[in-house]
Amino acid sequence: MALPTPDTLDQIDKELGAKLKAFRIAAGKSQIALGAAVGISGTQLQKYENGSNRISASMLIMLCHALKRDPMAFMAEYFPDNSCKIDVRAASRSNGNH
Repeated sequence: MALPTPDTLDQIDKELGAKLKAFRIAAGKSQIALGAAVGISGTQLQKYENGSNRISASMLIMLCHALKRDPMAFMAEYFPDNSCKIDVRAASRSNGNH
């Protein structure tokens, strides 16, 4: 898969939202219950699910914990060969950031 463009970002948001909804339903949680578990309203969760609001990385991590899902359950198709791995610690050392 090529790098996302501004035109494809909305589609990715919708796809991630659809996965969020499917995982929530599979977990037997309501929007209100899952929202409460991560500190947001059911309405905000609904906006994530329909793709009208973008899910931040930190919120995705919280949702993964609440749903007991690996983040790659949401994103694996965007990294099919997993060639985008970066050793963050090595990169920080080489930039002088500790």
